[in-house]
Amino acid sequence: MGEKAQEQEVQITDWNKKETSSPQPATIISRSNTSNLRRFEWRILITLFILFILLGQAAAVLLGRLYYNNGGKSKWMATLVQIVAFPVLLPLYKLVPKKKTENDTPTTQSSVYKIASFYIFIGLFLAGMWYGLYFSLTQFAFQRIIKKTDFKATVDMIVYPAFVASLATVVGLLVSGDWKMMKTEMHAYELGKVSYVMTLVWTALTWQLYSIGIVGLINKVSSLFSNVVATLGLPIVPVLAVIFFHDSMDGVKVVAMVLAIWGFVSYGYQQYLDYCKPETENNVPTFASEI
Repeated sequence: MGEKAQEQEVQITDWNKKETSSPQPATIISRSNTSNLRRFEWRILITLFILFILLGQAAAVLLGRLYYNNGGKSKWMATLVQIVAFPVLLPLYKLVPKKKTENDTPTTQSSVYKIASFYIFIGLFLAGMWYGLYFSLTQFAFQRIIKKTDFKATVDMIVYPAFVASLATVVGLLVSGDWKMMKTEMHAYELGKVSYVMTLVWTALTWQLYSIGIVGLINKVSSLFSNVVATLGLPIVPVLAVIFFHDSMDGVKVVAMVLAIWGFVSYGYQQYLDYCKPETENNVPTFASEI
């Protein structure tokens, strides 16, 4: 009788352990709600980045067209306004939560030099406007060098390379002698001095909006998806040019628009196919897997 009683007590104890170790319904619901909230926030963030790219790129290109149509001639100035407005992003650092932990300090001094060197390297590429390679290098930096995907890392990847690129472009502006023509160019601007300054200022600001979208998508998704969205924005410019500059819509522009849209649709369809694959086959994380 004593042995049977002990066996019953052991069984009751084991059953109680299983009952307490099994996840409670409230815990499962809480985790599900948290996961859904994160996905919703992720979708909102990606949507904002896409809008920044499309709106920023279209506005910046049209303002650049306005600059040249009304007497602007400096290629160095047109290059400088694409990167020089990075200081407007500095207030964004205040949005980053300050958490001092042991992980915030660099593990070795060489890692700091490594990151700084790569920022300089990216900045020189940005000054040369080699955007295709810039996208890939930026993704490489996030994954292999910076190894962070937070908001601060995104702002850093915009500000530091833009600072280096601005210095390189200013040197080119001074060496070429274009800075001597700026005063004459401003006085000869057909829309007036104020319009000349405002055109350059708004061009610089819209390019920064574009940069936030581009780097943000590279950080959160991939350089490929970021490039696809930027390509999708190209057909918007000819349509707006027809409206604001009264351009003619010729066959070449139509073909370019169709190809850009086709590329975006093809990418989206491939992501849809990857999303529909069984989990055992779809081992590589894709944009669709985050939706």
